[in-house]
Amino acid sequence: MRRRQGSPGVLPGIDARIIDVAPRRRRAHPGRRARLQPRPPYAGGHDRALWQPGDGTGLHDCTVGGIGASRIGRLVLQRLLAFDVRVLLSDPTLTPAEAALLGAEAVEPDELCRRSDPVTVHAPALPETHHLLDRRRLALLPDRAVLVNTARGSLVDTGALTGECVSGRLSAVLDVTDPEPLPAGHPLFELPNVLITPHLPYTA
Repeated sequence: MRRRQGSPGVLPGIDARIIDVAPRRRRAHPGRRARLQPRPPYAGGHDRALWQPGDGTGLHDCTVGGIGASRIGRLVLQRLLAFDVRVLLSDPTLTPAEAALLGAEAVEPDELCRRSDPVTVHAPALPETHHLLDRRRLALLPDRAVLVNTARGSLVDTGALTGECVSGRLSAVLDVTDPEPLPAGHPLFELPNVLITPHLPYTA
């Protein structure tokens, strides 16, 4: 049975290596933002006035939290370690010794939220993971933290995340949402600190 492009599904094997780089292809790091404004339809060099530079925040010397140590989660971890970051992992199937072998520290979800600058989500959609990142846990994230979700939309409380992003306290990169797609006119579509892609990471 052939699956239509863009339809939901599980991406095993080599596809995991494709999906894990999607957030980096879409935006190298959300803290380092430059939004391209509408440009007049004429040829010529770049006009500096059309670019709005961000604050230059990068991955150097930061702590990255990974929720889920699945195949994709571990591939993301391998790439993050190349940036000399500290990595926290939260996964009920992962022991501290296993996390240490991966170059990470195993922690509970609450501690991960308190200590992480960006948080990247790679857990499955299960009854026990529904709204794993709820209003209480999102409030634990440090100011200016970034949430990246390329897993399943139901893991994040969309209403709570919307409030945090509208306030400007958090930023988000979302390849999945709950509901999916978000209704037309949803506030997350209009925010400069939110990037939403249409559940197509493997085409990045």
